[in-house]
Amino acid sequence: MARSVRILREADVRAALDMASCIDACERAFAAYATGGAELPAVIHLDVPESEGEIHVKAGHLLGEPFYAVKVASGFYAGEPAIDGLVMVFDATNGAPVAFMLDGGYITDVRTGAAGGVAARHLAPEHVEVVAILGTGGQARQQVDALTHLRPGIAQIRVWGRNLEHAQARADDLRTHAAESCAVNAVASVEDAVEGADVVITCTASRGPLIRPDLLAPGEVRVFAAARSLMMANYALQGHDPAYRDQIAILREDAATIDRVLPA
Repeated sequence: MARSVRILREADVRAALDMASCIDACERAFAAYATGGAELPAVIHLDVPESEGEIHVKAGHLLGEPFYAVKVASGFYAGEPAIDGLVMVFDATNGAPVAFMLDGGYITDVRTGAAGGVAARHLAPEHVEVVAILGTGGQARQQVDALTHLRPGIAQIRVWGRNLEHAQARADDLRTHAAESCAVNAVASVEDAVEGADVVITCTASRGPLIRPDLLAPGEVRVFAAARSLMMANYALQGHDPAYRDQIAILREDAATIDRVLPA
C-alpha cells in the first residue's frame, strides 16, 4: 500500500493557523497535561558550540488523539541569527509519518504567543488599558496579538529594548496591527515602560533581572513571561502575586535559580 506524506511549507502553515484557534488548542493541551491526559517526554537539548547553535527536540501526544508530533527547533547565532525548525506528525496507531511541516520556526513562535494568551485569558485584569513590552524580537508581536485578541480596547502599548532603534522598529510594527485608538511607542527605560501598566510582558533572552519588585505597584498588574524570561518575571513578582507555570517542576527550578543567582 502506497504511503502518502503531506509536506507543508511555512506559507501553508501561516495560512492555516490563527491566534484564536491556537490559544484554544494550547488551553486544551495544558489541561490535558495537568490531568494526566498527555504524554510529554523530556526535552532533548543539542548544542553546536562552534556555530553558537542550539537545537531543541520536543514531542507530545494527547491520549486518544489520532496523531502525535515531534518538533525540532533550532537557533544559530554565530553570525546573522538563523532560526529554523520543522514539526513531524505521525499516526498514533502505527507510527507512520503523516506530515512534515517545514514551518521555519513559526509554529514555535505562535505557540509561545498562544500560551501567553492562555495566561491572559485566566489571569489578566478584565480591563487592560496600558501594556508594557520588554523585548523587541518577534515574540513581542505574538504576545501582543494574543493579548489584544482576548482584551480588546487597549489604549497604550509601550515597548522597551536595550537598543532603542530596535524598540522603535518593533513599536512601528505593532502600530500597523493595533487599533487606531491605541498609542504604541518606544520608551527609553524599563521604568518608563512598567510605570502604571496593567500588564507587563517580558519576551527577552535576558538571564538577569530587568524588573525590580518595587517597580510593580500592588493591585491589578500582571507579568506574563515568554520563553527565557520566566525566571526574570518570577523575580519581579517577589512580594506580589503568586507565580503560575505550565509545569510545576520547572517553576521549582526557576525559584531555585532565583534563590541562587539573583539579588535579594
